[in-house]
Amino acid sequence: LATLLAVGSSKKRQLYYIARNADPKTYWTVDPQHRSLIRLDPDKTTVWSVNKDGHAYSISPYDDNDVDLHTSLVTYNGIHRLITLNGTSGTTAEQRWKFVPDESQFVAIQSTKVKTQYVNINYFNNYPHLGSGLQRQAQWKLEKAN
Repeated sequence: LATLLAVGSSKKRQLYYIARNADPKTYWTVDPQHRSLIRLDPDKTTVWSVNKDGHAYSISPYDDNDVDLHTSLVTYNGIHRLITLNGTSGTTAEQRWKFVPDESQFVAIQSTKVKTQYVNINYFNNYPHLGSGLQRQAQWKLEKAN
């Protein structure tokens, strides 16, 4: 993963689909009914911009037709809470993430705010959404979109 991100670092944007390594494979998507939430969906509907931010990364949805999404960042909101998209004028600790291990095809995504917290799955309105939890599973894969 580090090689994949390093090779693309000279580009202005690095765009990916973020997939869950499960059967069936599902992808991060902006929830159409609750646009501040991220749910898992079998279709590749949302492209994600992954940007190096010091020793961590910020992650935001990317859509040429929706400028509001460009200013929204994937945000940690506390233990066992849903992860949301929040707009900001600058990246906060809640919006920085590490990929563990950083040299693997599949990674756990760790909060830099609370290092014992990882991106996991919580249910909201009977759909799987991104939430935080203690499980450090290398269940996520970044698939190049461009």
